[in-house]
Amino acid sequence: MAGLAHACGYRNATRPGELADLMVESAVVMDASATPAEDVRRRYGFAEATSDLARVLDGPTIDVVSVALPNVAHREVLDAIICSGQRVLTEKPLGLDHAEAELLARLAAEQDAVHAVGFSYRRIPALAELARVVAAGRLGGTHHFESSCDADHAASPECPFAWRFDRATSGGVPLIDLGVHAIDAIDFAVSPINEVLGADLRTHIAVRRDREGREREGTNDDVATAIPRTASAAPFSAPAELTLASNDGTAENRRTLDPVSRASGLCYEAAAATRDHRRVDRVAAHAARREHRVAAHPGRGRAPRAAAAAVARRSTNVARMKRAHGRIPIGIRPCARRPPRRHHRCGAS
Repeated sequence: MAGLAHACGYRNATRPGELADLMVESAVVMDASATPAEDVRRRYGFAEATSDLARVLDGPTIDVVSVALPNVAHREVLDAIICSGQRVLTEKPLGLDHAEAELLARLAAEQDAVHAVGFSYRRIPALAELARVVAAGRLGGTHHFESSCDADHAASPECPFAWRFDRATSGGVPLIDLGVHAIDAIDFAVSPINEVLGADLRTHIAVRRDREGREREGTNDDVATAIPRTASAAPFSAPAELTLASNDGTAENRRTLDPVSRASGLCYEAAAATRDHRRVDRVAAHAARREHRVAAHPGRGRAPRAAAAAVARRSTNVARMKRAHGRIPIGIRPCARRPPRRHHRCGAS
């Protein structure tokens, strides 16, 4: 049971050098409808396509099951997988609501199952380093943070109606389906959320047409703003602000987390982390190509001594950038925002 992005990821899982010895075999793709299952099998190299869940659960050669289905299908499918004893990695959210997620988590604990939810943003080096910086106390006591999760994929009213716009099948787009990444970033890099002090949910696009041209009412909110309080509350400090905008198009796709202490702050942005990683990779790749050319054709082009010096300079640049990564991780910037003044707000974060 794999979405297109997941199928592509599994196919390329061994590209990083540290996973070169890992062998990933895409054995079976399952969907309730045989047509999309066969399409994914053909395009992404699965050995078999099926619409029968039992084929996945009973397969003696299946080592792990990936669940990337619409949110409303998680309860039924995960119940069967967990009870079968299969290892399972499921896409977020675990359930449509707190009660459903709690039930599935309790079932997994009772079955002693190997299970996890794929909060992939934790694997971004910048966010992982930000969590280490905060946990080590290098910012001091964190007493305020702001987190956002913006997505513009459905900003246009012309975007066809789908299950994500129906609360009964998605659970709620900004908070449950998309914003759960921002919520998990808070839990991962700051501390667990203890309570929500207030929230504002708004719907900007109330009606959409489905693919058959029929008008459908959207029951999900497009923008959600919440004020949560975390377990690491500092007394008499400012509450946090969590803004999740999914469909109104006010911002491009963006994920941020800005923890602030009394003395300083850091800003993490997923897009900046990606840009910085690509910059380091480009410099490293250019140095490697030049070194290969000098080794293969020492007498061509510029003088060998000058060419070797150029390679050394490039290698030095790569090393310098990687050392800088250790001091201020790529994707993280010093935060220009000053901590909120106490008299503006009261409470704890």
